[in-house]
Amino acid sequence: MPRALLFILLGVVTLSSPRLAAETAPLLSIQQLSDASTLVVKGRVLDVSSQWDPAINALYTYASIDVSETWKGALQEPRIVVKLLGGRLDDLELRVAGQARLDPDDEVVLWLEVRPRDGTLYPAGLWQGVWKVSDTPLAALAARRRADGLMHEAIAVDALRAMVESSTPTDTAFVTVPVEFHKGAYTFFPSDGPPGRWHEADFGTVVSVDYEPPPGGLGGGVAELDAAIALWNGSGMSLRLQRGSSRSARCIGAFEGDGRISVAFNDPCGEVSDSGTVVGLAGLYMTPILREAGGTTFQKIIQGTAVLNNSAGAFTVLSQRGCFQDALTHNVGHTIGLGHSSQSNAIMWPDPLPGCGSGPSGLSSDDINGIRAVYPAGGSGAVPGPPLGLTSTTNGTTVTLAWAAPATGGAVTNYVIEAGSAPGLTNLASFTTSDALTSMVFPGVPPGVYYLRVRGRNTLGTGGPSNEIVATSGALPSPPTGLAATVAGSTVTLGWSAPTSGEPVTTYILEAGSAPSLSNLATLVTNSAVPGMVVSTVPPGVYFVRVRARNVVGTSAPSNEVQVNVACPVPSPPTNLAFTKTGGQVTFTWQAPTSGPPPVGYLISAGTSQGLDNIVVVDVGPVTSITATGPPGTYFIRVKSRSACGLSGSSNEVMLVLP
Repeated sequence: MPRALLFILLGVVTLSSPRLAAETAPLLSIQQLSDASTLVVKGRVLDVSSQWDPAINALYTYASIDVSETWKGALQEPRIVVKLLGGRLDDLELRVAGQARLDPDDEVVLWLEVRPRDGTLYPAGLWQGVWKVSDTPLAALAARRRADGLMHEAIAVDALRAMVESSTPTDTAFVTVPVEFHKGAYTFFPSDGPPGRWHEADFGTVVSVDYEPPPGGLGGGVAELDAAIALWNGSGMSLRLQRGSSRSARCIGAFEGDGRISVAFNDPCGEVSDSGTVVGLAGLYMTPILREAGGTTFQKIIQGTAVLNNSAGAFTVLSQRGCFQDALTHNVGHTIGLGHSSQSNAIMWPDPLPGCGSGPSGLSSDDINGIRAVYPAGGSGAVPGPPLGLTSTTNGTTVTLAWAAPATGGAVTNYVIEAGSAPGLTNLASFTTSDALTSMVFPGVPPGVYYLRVRGRNTLGTGGPSNEIVATSGALPSPPTGLAATVAGSTVTLGWSAPTSGEPVTTYILEAGSAPSLSNLATLVTNSAVPGMVVSTVPPGVYFVRVRARNVVGTSAPSNEVQVNVACPVPSPPTNLAFTKTGGQVTFTWQAPTSGPPPVGYLISAGTSQGLDNIVVVDVGPVTSITATGPPGTYFIRVKSRSACGLSGSSNEVMLVLP
């Protein structure tokens, strides 16, 4: 069981200045501080961690510094590790009154003295030797704060540098990295308590990475997010990630506690200056549900959020595909528990990797070691290969799955069964078995169609998927019965009876073909669970029609087939054909038919005897009169109605004699 949290408080006072007993050291001027220091540097804090110094069995905090400027002293390399007395490991903490505090990503100026017993570097005058740098509209300022957090003084960085450079030089030897500092360059995500991890890794539960749809102008999109997820999944960690759902942007501080990771773009909530160079931010919500992994106690992550910035400086990076993917990989790494690395080729290095303009980067050995420290690898040597031969059988709503163990990879401890509504998806279920048995029975599965695959899992991670199968739960509908049709002109009314078995019908499908069993003329979906459908303006023809029922499981066999004949009636003949003569012109008139479909035009014909049209046939269009002239003779005249379906019979016939 956990030990009680132990605090050890050390007070450091001096005999020469008893009035400052509440302080931790005499208050030094900048000149005194600089004269007392062996090394004064400006730089950035890369990571901070605590560990034991076995030489004296004491707890220390080690801060890795990326040095950008050396103001005093000689430094041969750009990395140093500052060693501060005090720190916290698990449930044991050593506090030193007045000790300085360094946090990852702080820009600092450090006045450093040399520890006599081992030559390591530590802040001169405790809190007095740590100044934090911030930018203002006028100049960069450095400020030192008392141990209680109150600001003591602030000075422009340029002025401070000039003061230091005029100080008395010293030549005390020192070591840049303590010999006992043996940890990797990686760090865990910063926390005031234990570091965080997704405990889902211990139970085989997949953690989803939701995302705001990437806007235009960036160097990539969802494919690069998938690639970032795949890098971490391929690291050998025991945690498994998957791309989740598209969603609206989540502010980095907005608490939802949904047990998911969310990625957003273009700083949607305005958390980062638009004039800065910050590429992205990541944040975690954690709760003190403690579990041990790899000898470290972690608290539980319950929400992760990563946000990429939209400043001009950030866009310079994010508009390049490789750098865009690296930024996603880096910030997803934060959301699963990693802090920054001090290894310059690591994806968790604080700055964009120099080669990202040529393409995305992979994980370094430090990244892999770091994430395996959070989600330790097992002893099987490899993640399992894909399981083989997945099959399913269904009995009502009971689905039985069976498969064979992987033929490659490490030994399986249990399996992850994934179910989706379409190929490749896991949006319906992700179930972890409790053992390495290769079959599983699922009773009471809701009716529907499921795309299934299975993965092997061990303490090293989760392997690739098996073959994917389609399984159904529930029963198809039986065929509809009693299909019948009635025709009224070009309108066809169809009726039938609903299926007598199967899951409830959601819709019906009508099929029509030019011959029995064909559906080459039409397929109509009713979009209703009510039997029956009326189809209007059906073109003339002969149709062979049947109907099928559909539910969540699938589509039924067809009903009985009916033959539907849709006729094409021709118009009736015109009536009352007559003529009048005026001089040499003859005007013919007639009346449109009073029954049947309306004609679209008329044909007038003339012959040399009754019933013949051997002289002329003229389509006069939709008019009911026409004026004409002709040579002398005897003519027999008739008119017919015309429509798309053909010609009517002839009107009454008139004889015309032209002298």
